[in-house]
Amino acid sequence: MPGVRKGDQVLIKEINRIHVLDQLRLHGPLSRAAIAERTGLSFSAVVNITEYLMAEGLVSEAGPGTSSGGRKPVLLKFNPKAACAVGIKVGKGDIDFCVSDLDLSIERRLRVPFDPKIAPDQLRRLLIDGVSEVLVGRRRPLAGVGGAVAVFLQGRVYLQNASSLLPPVA
Repeated sequence: MPGVRKGDQVLIKEINRIHVLDQLRLHGPLSRAAIAERTGLSFSAVVNITEYLMAEGLVSEAGPGTSSGGRKPVLLKFNPKAACAVGIKVGKGDIDFCVSDLDLSIERRLRVPFDPKIAPDQLRRLLIDGVSEVLVGRRRPLAGVGGAVAVFLQGRVYLQNASSLLPPVA
């Protein structure tokens, strides 16, 4: 099947990094042992993953945790300011752009009006210019760009499959 990625070792590492980041993002700060317990990964795998994530700036030490008899564990936390993300929503007559940190706290918004009947290459140019504009002055790496297109159906709409039951007569 074209476009389907094989489950190789690199993909497994990426998935495990995502699991560790999710635990820290949703439940952190956590010790490495707590991450291993929550994810089912081995302690040594968690150590390797967290070292990588710390080198990337996505994770940092939060200080010592409470001891359960031995030495105090080092708590780790997710760093939402390590990168930024751009969101785009194409509406009926405008395009909304926003840039956020990795916790999705919006830092900047931009709305650009447009004629929905413009040519695709003009829309592409508006999208590129809007992303460039909303990122002006940002120094963090860009983690990704996501988008949504609003679809407007006229007449009565059947909610099961979002089809128009009584389309207007043209």
